[in-house]
Amino acid sequence: MTKLLVLLFALLPLMANADTQPNVRGNWFVEGRYQKSLYLGNGWTENEVDLGGASNNMISATSEKRDELNASGLAVGHNFINDKVSLSLAYEKFASSIWSAGNYVSRDGRTFDSAHYPMKMHHFIAEISYNQAISDSTSIVYMGGLGQANIKTDSYTKAISGASATGSIAEKYVRNFSKRIGIGLTNSISTKFDIIGLLQYSDYGDAKTRCCNETSETFDTEVTAIEAGIRLRYHF
Repeated sequence: MTKLLVLLFALLPLMANADTQPNVRGNWFVEGRYQKSLYLGNGWTENEVDLGGASNNMISATSEKRDELNASGLAVGHNFINDKVSLSLAYEKFASSIWSAGNYVSRDGRTFDSAHYPMKMHHFIAEISYNQAISDSTSIVYMGGLGQANIKTDSYTKAISGASATGSIAEKYVRNFSKRIGIGLTNSISTKFDIIGLLQYSDYGDAKTRCCNETSETFDTEVTAIEAGIRLRYHF
């Protein structure tokens, strides 16, 4: 997070020098945003060391999926070069998300009915966008961003022969480097307000769930998404 702030404030004076005329809308803006996942990555990695004997660790699985990855957030930013370029810093809060698998085979050869790995996430991201005007009120927007995804996992659930059990001995927190690219449309609905629609790809890294001891990172699940986003921006 500190690195994002340093980058943001280092770029502000450099880009401000590129402004050539006053902006009647104001150069600063605040923004509310909501984004909904359309497609989610389902990759996974089992990292637990094989100690022999009975083991419910996954070696092959079917129907792997993440249920959803939706978020709302707020951003503050600045426009440059006569509103063609925008730089912003955003905070996004995600709803709880569960990675799951259907029937899977464990390390000791048993077949389990299912596995569920929940996670929670909040996200900071610095974004830069370029607006290409196609009419007086509408622009195509190209966006990219770098950020930090903060992910927490705790318990998981596995089921076999109709019975389920919950595991994990401790919560696990990770801070991942995140990346985002997107394209969309911006429409100015008044002098001060814009509505922005985006289709974006975001990579938030991996969620990591503990299992058998506090130092082990036993099960990693992919956290990536193609998202549809809508934003309401107020200029001042």
